This record gives sequence, C-alpha cells and structure tokens, in this order.
Amino acid sequence: MTTHLLKLQSQYYKDVASGKKTFEVRREDRTYRKGDILRLFEVGEDGLFIKPKHSMDYRVTYILTHDQFPKGVPFGYVVMSIVKIEPQEASA
Repeated sequence: MTTHLLKLQSQYYKDVASGKKTFEVRREDRTYRKGDILRLFEVGEDGLFIKPKHSMDYRVTYILTHDQFPKGVPFGYVVMSIVKIEPQEASA
C-alpha cells in the first residue's frame, strides 16, 4: 500500500469533501493500486496550497485503466473510485 500526495484544485477538493465526487481521474505517471491512499491537498487555480498542512485521505477501491476500457479512458490515464478514511486508518 502506497500513500500518494496529490494536489486537487479547490472546486474539486470541495466536491470530494462533500461526497459529491467519489472518483479521481489522474495521469498514470505512478503506480496506483487498489488499497492505496490518496492524500489530497487543496490548491487554487495557480497551483498554490490553500491550507498547506490540511489534507484529506481517501482509499482507492477500484481502478479503471485504458487497457480495460480503451473507448472510455484515454491512454496514460486511470479512473479511481475513492472512499474517505479516518486519519488513524491511514497510518495503520
């Protein structure tokens, strides 16, 4: 299990925090796996951290790749289903 530190623009960060957005679409520039943790940090449109020490942890529960669904997922990207986890669970 790996913890990935990721920036997320404010509008999407708020949607994830509210439970409205339960997925992440990312470039496949690292090895994402089911069970990994995404530690999300809120950033503005300029890419600067809104609250640098504030983050949310989400567990990856499913990954959809280009190989699985070439007509729906662009080459080099993954779609990950995520669920919120408690901070103590993230460090276990």
